[in-house]
Amino acid sequence: LEGSKGLDKINKIMDYFRSYNGKMFGDFTIIKRIDYNLNNLIINNINLGKSNILELNFNNSYVIFRPSGTEPKIKAYIGSYSKEKDDCFNIFSKLKYIVTETIKKIIN
Repeated sequence: LEGSKGLDKINKIMDYFRSYNGKMFGDFTIIKRIDYNLNNLIINNINLGKSNILELNFNNSYVIFRPSGTEPKIKAYIGSYSKEKDDCFNIFSKLKYIVTETIKKIIN
């Protein structure tokens, strides 16, 4: 997403997810939202300050959105937890699809 139009799209994506106040993200119930742009990020008792990062947590998975600091792109980190590898893969696949389709709708 290069140039000023690309930056506008990245900001639009972040703004959308920041302002999204639904309880569901596709089939996933949002149990916690962390906007690191509003809260100081503290890791190992070190205050890293505010960051342009948004995290959505679900029962057994999460998605973290952040614009790249060095490239003209937005990144979505997806994680899932389960004792079963196939469960993790299925959760990841569903979240990847939801993220991709939502972003397509936002920027088109």
